[in-house]
Amino acid sequence: MNKVFDMSLLDQLLEGCQLIDFDYRYLYLNDAAAKHGQMSRDAFIGHTMMELYPGIDATPMFSLLKQCMNDRKPIVMENEFKFPDGSTGWFELKMEPVPEGVFILSIDISERKQMDNALQRSMETLEDAEQIAGWGSWELDINGEQGFWSKQMFRMFGLEPADHSPSFEIYLERIHPADRPCVVEAHEQMAKGKEPTVNEYRSNPEYGPVRVFSPTWRCVRDSAGKPGKFMGTLLDITERKQVQKRVETQLQRMKSLHVIDISIANILEIQLMMTILVEAAVRQLDVDAADVMLFRPVSNMLEYAAGKGFRTDGMKKGSVRLGEGFAGRVALEQQKTYIPDLAEVGEKIACASLYAGEGFVVYSGVPLLAKGQLKGVLEVYHRTPLNPDDEWFNFLETIAGLAAIAIDNAQLFEGMQRSNINLALAYDATIEGWSRALDLRDRETEGHTQRVTDLAVQLAKAMGMSEDDIVHVRRGALLHDMGKLGVPDGILFKPDKLTDEEFVVMQQHSQYVFDMFSDIAYLKPALDIPYCHHERWDGTGYPRGLKGKQIPIAARLFAVVDVWDALLSSRPYHESWSKEKAQDYMRSQSGTHFDPQVVELFLSMMNDLEKIHR
Repeated sequence: MNKVFDMSLLDQLLEGCQLIDFDYRYLYLNDAAAKHGQMSRDAFIGHTMMELYPGIDATPMFSLLKQCMNDRKPIVMENEFKFPDGSTGWFELKMEPVPEGVFILSIDISERKQMDNALQRSMETLEDAEQIAGWGSWELDINGEQGFWSKQMFRMFGLEPADHSPSFEIYLERIHPADRPCVVEAHEQMAKGKEPTVNEYRSNPEYGPVRVFSPTWRCVRDSAGKPGKFMGTLLDITERKQVQKRVETQLQRMKSLHVIDISIANILEIQLMMTILVEAAVRQLDVDAADVMLFRPVSNMLEYAAGKGFRTDGMKKGSVRLGEGFAGRVALEQQKTYIPDLAEVGEKIACASLYAGEGFVVYSGVPLLAKGQLKGVLEVYHRTPLNPDDEWFNFLETIAGLAAIAIDNAQLFEGMQRSNINLALAYDATIEGWSRALDLRDRETEGHTQRVTDLAVQLAKAMGMSEDDIVHVRRGALLHDMGKLGVPDGILFKPDKLTDEEFVVMQQHSQYVFDMFSDIAYLKPALDIPYCHHERWDGTGYPRGLKGKQIPIAARLFAVVDVWDALLSSRPYHESWSKEKAQDYMRSQSGTHFDPQVVELFLSMMNDLEKIHR
């Protein structure tokens, strides 16, 4: 045996040492090699490998051993060896040609292999976790030229690991151009020991659908405190952002619907309500324009009511017949319509001129139906392609439903208003007719009712009374003497002074008028004047002896007006007074017969009117 081997030294090594001749026969083994082979040293010496391990000559390890013998060049390999008892072990084999054959140094790497396998499994688990969680890990040196990206990192950027080596240049290339400056600044901040301020950025749309990423990163420094490398993770938050956006959109739409609900309840002017609706449609559906076309049953036409986002006045000036144009077809068929590309139908449909100069690409129209009746059409337009989802269409139809309700409510209100106005006119005409009938009965006081009514209304305005209250003042003034219909002619037209008994009968006219009209709801607020205008400030009046502010304000003001006109008018029982004498009398009765404040306001008003007419 070649004296180059010091057997005593080899026997002390923990690594296995074997010497194989050209017939693959064991010439030498140390104890470590015998232990690796799970047999004694004597069991190996003089035997070939094929004898001890049948079939070994068909293994890759034997082929490399043979190659080493033939080529006389060293070979290093890792080999999983199967022992006679069925167990296996991993060894690193270093084959070195020697004159006797091949010297083999075997190092047991089974534990290392187990650790490598465990590490590989951990890496695979980590990669699976990264893929499931949607985040990748990365590392780059301070120059951005060398580094590591996890498989998920490559996936997130749409790259193949075999085709690209991680670098800062590729990293930036895959980031949205608008977001790159912020990312560069973040790395500069980290290199200076500062916390980066970038919370998220987008992928480059040139390489596929835009994704949104959330980074975490830090700068690792060497022992001298100098920046050495950057490392971090990248989380794909696209789905989360999309969900967040959907939630925010739904919230905004709910708020918008709440505002519309309130508006419907409080606004009954159709054009204003439709303006609110189209503004909500444009804002919440994220479209360029919207309009409402109202249906006019008399003419079978759709007319523009409100719109937003149009560049021209074409829609405002246009009207559409049922069945014509987009809106006409929607109205006639009473079905929603969605046209993703107007270029395909724009030249083939009537009323296309209404959209000239608008540049619309997408159209959607929804009929406005309330209680089964057509009220109009809600239309929305967009100048670039849309990809609406079910929620988008649901909101469009919800807006359309609210628009139909708003129109129906407004039309009902308008009809009710017209009915109320007509009814009020009929009421007032009836009351005026009663007052004229009373004037015809009493020629001596003809015109008195209309004069005191006009004065009472003027005084009520001067006192700052509301329009609703003034309506009741007017009606009450017209009715103030209506109770006299129940007074016998002999008392009513007696030219002499009434006896005490006759005066008691005359006083009943206040009660008569109350009894006549108190069951008529719309007249009840007006009865303060006919029922209480003979009450006196000092409590000596009739029919109830009310005092001071117990007397309704309408009755207090009318008492002044009524006496004033009576003093200035000729009656069977007195001549007409001059205005000066009447004014003196009114002031003398202030605080006893009349409310002092009302007297002063009335006389001041009369003086102002006299100045105007001079």
